[in-house]
Amino acid sequence: MALPQTDALAKQALKILAQEGWDSPKLDTLVDQANKTALIPLIVTFIDQQAEQALDLAPDDTPYDRVFEALMTRFEIMTPYRQGLQVLTEQCRHKPPLALCLYRAKDQSIRRLLLFLNLPEKHAYKYFGTPALLAVYHLVFHRWLDDESASLQCTMAMLNATLQACKIDILLA
Repeated sequence: MALPQTDALAKQALKILAQEGWDSPKLDTLVDQANKTALIPLIVTFIDQQAEQALDLAPDDTPYDRVFEALMTRFEIMTPYRQGLQVLTEQCRHKPPLALCLYRAKDQSIRRLLLFLNLPEKHAYKYFGTPALLAVYHLVFHRWLDDESASLQCTMAMLNATLQACKIDILLA
């Protein structure tokens, strides 16, 4: 059973995660224990929606620029929720079903992102775009967790380097 999408519920879940972790009884009060993993796609969708609203793309942006801006905007949007997202990520190391749920939510998130960016659907992009960007996102996410600079300059540099190393511009061109 899916939870109703509400920003307040997602924010509350992230706050509880930051303060008390995944096993907090307070999370159980938000949802039934059996439905607790439904919070994961709710949180990911909340972040997606916030990032989409904040994204300001120019019509002449290249596919590479669009992906770079979209992912950086996402990291900026996630910054106030960093502690809760870090706790969630750490819990995934010990709880494989939780990790699978988070992976599925992130996979759907990247698919929505690619659709939102309205990139041309070339053969290579169609088959490799989502897994490639999911891998890039995952690598840069772990750097972002430690990037305490106000401008997220370390995250930005790693995102740029990782996108270039993966030849994302060729894949999306």
